[in-house]
Amino acid sequence: MHKIIFFGTSLISAKILQYLLTDKEVEVLAVVCQPDQKKIPETKKVALQNNLKFYQPEKLKTIFEELKGLQSDLILTCSYGKIIPRIYLNMPKYKCINIHTSLLPKLRGPNPIRYAILQNEKKTGVTLMYMEEGLDTGNIIFQQEVEITSKETYSTLYEKLSEASIQILKQHLHSLFSDNVISYKQIEENATFCEKLTREKEKIDWEKTIVEIDCLVRSLKEEPIAFVKYEDLEIKIHNIEIFNSSSDSWNELWNNNKEKENGTILKINKEGIFVKAKDGIVIIDKLQLPSKKPVLVKDMINGRHIFLVDKKFI
Repeated sequence: MHKIIFFGTSLISAKILQYLLTDKEVEVLAVVCQPDQKKIPETKKVALQNNLKFYQPEKLKTIFEELKGLQSDLILTCSYGKIIPRIYLNMPKYKCINIHTSLLPKLRGPNPIRYAILQNEKKTGVTLMYMEEGLDTGNIIFQQEVEITSKETYSTLYEKLSEASIQILKQHLHSLFSDNVISYKQIEENATFCEKLTREKEKIDWEKTIVEIDCLVRSLKEEPIAFVKYEDLEIKIHNIEIFNSSSDSWNELWNNNKEKENGTILKINKEGIFVKAKDGIVIIDKLQLPSKKPVLVKDMINGRHIFLVDKKFI
């Protein structure tokens, strides 16, 4: 029986933990997750449902001796939320291994799923890697690729990567309990980084290209939602479409308005709100006013609304 301590906080971590509990050759000795904040961590829910020992320390060093006493074979982590201190790295017999939701060394850091969409990547994946002191810099053990479609949103890609994480464990978990695991160093010059998205970065910049705007909206679609300002109101943008530039109607609308400022509303109809961007036109077809529910533009225009042609989103 292989003994594991699992570090993880999010929904993807909870799905991995649930899988580990189905493996007859694995014993989960304890679960470590972040303290409760606005809601209970997903892994804590799984731990409670399965009578697992769990910890929620503010500082990991405070539970080191207790975890060391459990004599684990392996520490497995995924989306824990904090860097694991150096003292933990050689504590278990077969060290600490992390599941990272990108194809390292691409997209190191805390937000790889959103950034994969934001940066218009065509593929991403899951990396199984040894942990070291640097941020996502350890040796790679296995990787599994995942395709990103042109309509991918954060939630759909999250689901794909959750499934890929479980698949990589199904194929390789038992081989990790060995002193002879083959791994290879990351190529540092290929490294890219992602960071926490600030509120300002969630705002649509109409000086960007239509593809960049589309990527932003899709990466934030379920939450926290991209937004614009209109008449001092903050409007959440739930969905957009890129207006087909090969159509006659696009050519007419663009040629008649190409001198207008980016962010200008060019047309409003049942398709949506047509807005000029740097290199084309996007159609907002679902939005949300402050303190209101999200609404389709085709339903909104049946009644009174605040949006006017030639006014600007900023």
